[in-house]
Amino acid sequence: MTQQGAEAARIIKSFSNSANTYERRLGSATRAVARDIVAHLPPLPSAPTVLDNACGTGAFTAEIAKHLPAAHVHAVDNSSAMVELMKAHIAQNGWEGRVESRVVDGGALSFEDETFDLSVTNFGLFFFADPDAGAREVLRTLRRGGVAVATCWRFCGIFPLLYQVQEVLDPADKVVSLPGFERWAEEETMVSTLKRAGFRDVSLRQFETRLQWDSQEEMVQALSDNWRGISGDKWMDKSVEELKEATWEVLRERPDMFLKAGDGVIRAVEMISWTASGTK
Repeated sequence: MTQQGAEAARIIKSFSNSANTYERRLGSATRAVARDIVAHLPPLPSAPTVLDNACGTGAFTAEIAKHLPAAHVHAVDNSSAMVELMKAHIAQNGWEGRVESRVVDGGALSFEDETFDLSVTNFGLFFFADPDAGAREVLRTLRRGGVAVATCWRFCGIFPLLYQVQEVLDPADKVVSLPGFERWAEEETMVSTLKRAGFRDVSLRQFETRLQWDSQEEMVQALSDNWRGISGDKWMDKSVEELKEATWEVLRERPDMFLKAGDGVIRAVEMISWTASGTK
């Protein structure tokens, strides 16, 4: 298995194991990006067929359902736990008949050629075992003139905090390596991936947002939840309380690495996304 494939498998396993905490850990930022995607969409058919690829908990589906009530959305993910959450959201929001969800591998989409008017992969392409294959599948399943949008993180404020937490827990240990994320933070990676797949009129822009929580306690809990998922098996010997205390220590010693909310309380982290789009 390639390094990209191994990293992708670990992340998918992490998402499946912690799907119920995803909103607490990352939801505020991914939903902000989803709103920004919808705000920048080109004109679409009045009742488009849409793919929410690697849908997670449905951030983009929720936004497109509000923006285009006549859209028919296929919300798919390689994580069965995420799909179960998505199905619960469909029932809770009354989206039956408008949104359907099932387990689908983004690298081998189980849809016919030229099915979709719009395909959005919101923070998913860089998790695929073969991102190039995933991009080609998006192109294959788009209709002529259809638009694809894909996002990744240019800057993820969680990662510098992770390294600081590691200094607290075990400063002599090897630094957690995240080569996949580092490569996708580069401007050229997303653009070249879409161009290699065959998309035309590829463009890229950045969007500045934040992960923000209701309190410092909630922030520390959410960040601590993230550490094991990011580090794999590295900190399985650490208790939840050890991870939380290390995070509190970083907050006390390095408040400059966090952001203040509107009330002046430090309870947010900076996030910057890349949003790429291309046309078939």
